[in-house]
Amino acid sequence: MKSRILFLFWLIVFAILWVILYQKLLLIYTGEVNLNLRMSWKVAMIYLTLSLMISPIAVYISHKKFRALFIRLRKIFGLLGCYFFLFHLFQYSSLEWMFHQKYHTDISFFTYFFENILSRNDALSWFFAGCIMFVLWMISNMYSMKHLGWKLWKNIQTLAYPLFVITLIHIALASRFDSVYMLLTAILVMTRTFAFFHSKKEESSNISSTRYLCVPCWYIYDETLGDLDSGIRPGTRFEDIPEDWRCPVCGVSKSDFIPVASDTQNTTPENQAKLIQKEMLTASVVKLVFVTSSKIQALAWQFISLVFSDYDGEFRRSYSIVDKKWTEITLIIKLTEYGRGSRKLRTLAVGDTLGILGPFGSFVLRDTPAKKVFIATGTWLSPIINMIESLPKEVSKVLYFWVEKSSDIFYQKELSLIENLEVHIFLSREEHPLYHFGRIDVSNIGFPMYTEFYICGNPAMIQTSSESLKSQWYVSIFHEIFS
Repeated sequence: MKSRILFLFWLIVFAILWVILYQKLLLIYTGEVNLNLRMSWKVAMIYLTLSLMISPIAVYISHKKFRALFIRLRKIFGLLGCYFFLFHLFQYSSLEWMFHQKYHTDISFFTYFFENILSRNDALSWFFAGCIMFVLWMISNMYSMKHLGWKLWKNIQTLAYPLFVITLIHIALASRFDSVYMLLTAILVMTRTFAFFHSKKEESSNISSTRYLCVPCWYIYDETLGDLDSGIRPGTRFEDIPEDWRCPVCGVSKSDFIPVASDTQNTTPENQAKLIQKEMLTASVVKLVFVTSSKIQALAWQFISLVFSDYDGEFRRSYSIVDKKWTEITLIIKLTEYGRGSRKLRTLAVGDTLGILGPFGSFVLRDTPAKKVFIATGTWLSPIINMIESLPKEVSKVLYFWVEKSSDIFYQKELSLIENLEVHIFLSREEHPLYHFGRIDVSNIGFPMYTEFYICGNPAMIQTSSESLKSQWYVSIFHEIFS
């Protein structure tokens, strides 16, 4: 909201300075003023056109980080277009005010202004375009999305398309439709036409069953939508997805998917969660505590899916449960720079409410008295903590935990309070007297053969650790591959 206030403040400042300047000049340079008016409108039209071109072009971009940066341009271009339109508005209004002061002082300015608009078709179309532009500018923020609801907010955003048409009508009625506007219109129409036929082509090439169900977590892969966060473009057939692709919810491979009918999945959140605590444990790791509308029956290691909404629609992200107490659940999440979910979590405030799906995951802690060894990297420690805390005190427990630097360590105090737990922390990019240097190495650990190993982390670490343990004839090795 502060940025909006500053934005409006500078608009008013520019308008006042413009009025003072031309009041002093007494309209000596009326021709230059008209030229300035035309240029500010032209710049606004250029930015509006660019903002409408972002979505169809983004369909062809598969690189996750580049696409995230590219999508941000849509809002930037939209706001810049709004800025120059409002600048044009203040220019025009102040110009009319000076004409009124010089030639029409017999009536009030507002009467003169609105009679002038209603009597001219070009001014009337300009007025309607301005109203739409102002509405779009006012709701181009997460606050409006949250309070209007994503569906209504998205429907209002589609006013950008009639806005483009109305601006063209205004330009034509004002006899200003030159080659620049013709080029902008042609480029926009061609871009969106190519994108439309591309989506139709991909849709027509789909097989009869275009949806595939992830058996462990019930995520649905829809070929018409793809998985843009993983670089899978809309229209990509399931068999054409790379073999190293993982389920974006639970991380299993393609072999755990089965074809399903189009109406199998119910995406309605089963529960509502209100954020009651938000704490940054490190520069990029956040602890979130939610209270849910009903009790969640979750086992150690299981995870939930949070339902978000942003400018591109509704989406889900899954996170392991660190702790649960009746209707209270705790999550520890790594915030990435370009992650779609991370962007939402950074702006999430205490008191905000999200939908919840789950819990999911059938891989849980074994109820045996055997020695338990846990291996985790980064925020994949979250489900491990839940498992460790659920064990009886008498069970022997060992934790191998890896991060890059000592500043990345979290939950160390909580781990130190757990009885009968031996903790080994590894740092790969910093030498520290209290911790091991390097990555986790289980090539020569010397535990009893009945020891159970629980591994949670990136696929490469899990594969390396599993192979090393198997080479030492350990058989009780449990893990889940996360993407």
